[in-house]
Amino acid sequence: MDKEHEVLLNAFVIAKKRYRVFYNAGILVWEDESSKKAKTTVPITDVLSVAVSKLPHANGKQWTKRSKAPPSPPSAGPIARNEAHGSLDSDRIPVLSGSTTTNTLATNASNTIPHNHSNRDQNRPKNLLLFLNPYGGKKNALALYERFAKPLFRLAEVDINLIITQRAQQIFDIVTSKSIALENYDGLVCCGGDGTFAELFNGLVTRTMIDRGLDVKHPPFLPKPNIPIGIIPAGSTDTVACCLNGTTDIKTSIIHIILGQHSGLDISAVYDADAVARHDEESPSTMGKPRPQLLKMFASALSYGYLGDIAYDSEKYRWMGPKRYDYSGFKKFLANRGYNAEIVVHLDRRGKQDPNDGVRCLDKCNRCKKALHGREDGGTSVENDDTEPLVVRGKFLMVSGANISCSCERSPQGFSPYCHLGDGLLDLVLVRHTSMFNNLRLLLTMTSKTKKLSELPFVEIYRTKEFRFTANRQPEHNGGEIAPAISSETMRRSKWNCDGEVLLDTNIIVESNCQLIQVFRRGILPSGGTGHGGSDQRGTSNALASSFDSQSSPSYNPWP
Repeated sequence: MDKEHEVLLNAFVIAKKRYRVFYNAGILVWEDESSKKAKTTVPITDVLSVAVSKLPHANGKQWTKRSKAPPSPPSAGPIARNEAHGSLDSDRIPVLSGSTTTNTLATNASNTIPHNHSNRDQNRPKNLLLFLNPYGGKKNALALYERFAKPLFRLAEVDINLIITQRAQQIFDIVTSKSIALENYDGLVCCGGDGTFAELFNGLVTRTMIDRGLDVKHPPFLPKPNIPIGIIPAGSTDTVACCLNGTTDIKTSIIHIILGQHSGLDISAVYDADAVARHDEESPSTMGKPRPQLLKMFASALSYGYLGDIAYDSEKYRWMGPKRYDYSGFKKFLANRGYNAEIVVHLDRRGKQDPNDGVRCLDKCNRCKKALHGREDGGTSVENDDTEPLVVRGKFLMVSGANISCSCERSPQGFSPYCHLGDGLLDLVLVRHTSMFNNLRLLLTMTSKTKKLSELPFVEIYRTKEFRFTANRQPEHNGGEIAPAISSETMRRSKWNCDGEVLLDTNIIVESNCQLIQVFRRGILPSGGTGHGGSDQRGTSNALASSFDSQSSPSYNPWP
């Protein structure tokens, strides 16, 4: 740091310890004066706003409390805005990203800085359309929004158009409706679980197809929306939020949305394989085959067998809340059902796509950057000419296509810890049908912080851009013979669990789309720990510190 240009902003006492805050070369530093090593730093561009107190600073004997005046009338203008931020005795100043001088921290008594000026300079969102699902997870999304999201959005002067949903697929219907002008918003945000997020991006991609005049049932390609989306975790597992930010901390997700940085996220599309097979039988010589019917898109995982059975069975116990998954999971674990299937997976002919390569998707990921660069050049991360099909047959307990690692608090390593967010590929996880003892090993591995599914001998993982699944194909026996009998056991079918939603179509084709959508997030920084896949998001402390108050009000202390 440049000691010559260090500027002291404030000095005060907390619990008989003296602290000071100073500004140095674009960095705000919070320091314990008794211990020079106890410092917390945050870039000036991460600050949401600054309150310059008009009251005398605390002298160490006691804190000066802000007086609470009654609300001003709507015509009060700037004063009303300060009241809304809980800062009646101070001027709240937007922080300008392009400046590294102390002018951005100067008192703005005349309110000469225009409203939302910082948003414009930093490309931060100033108008957001937010969907809140009050029924997902523990049904506390509205309470979480009121407690955490609403104050932070007000602090950053972000205007929120809040829509509280009342039924399933309402977000999809609203976003795809022409009555709503998406260009009036800087982003779309949902407060809920993974299913709520899936509704949002499915609706947004469909709306983009409608705006471009594409056939939404048989699109020739999936267009990339030009508006970013975000998620405020309030679900049962919050897998997507955990993989995006490295944590399910709700304040971190909100502040990442406010800061406005976003990056690409792969989205996998599910197509009806039966329609393709019928077309091949009717017109086998046709050269120009139509695109298959698009059934759904998913961001986290698509699972057949064990997890599909849980999703389908748990619908009968929605009154139990999140506990219904544990109840249905226990039932299906005891049933230990296996399902015959044939999977055709397209693998890299050069053998460069190893799902166990040990490379995690962290900040400034080279693999995701290369994949995006290849897509912009008209290619993909793995060209069709560089792949060869591999046919896998057998009886499976579970078949899962992981678009992300799927790590969460219940499963710290997820399905595949080295699955990347934006490389245009997904990891296909095949769990062979085996004994109850091995099933128990599977569940214990899923909940372990260090063990991985790939270490189990009855688990296979393939990295691919697409795969095709066909149910009820007979497994091959010794000598290549096929079992002739068709019993109820071989004809048994499961359902697909698509981002928490049940998909009834069984035979499908899955294809990954490289960085199809943009999501509000910051890169996950590596750390020495192993929690959540051995990574740490860009600082829960930094994220909380992004809201800096020069008075350090006891009512909201952003510093842990």
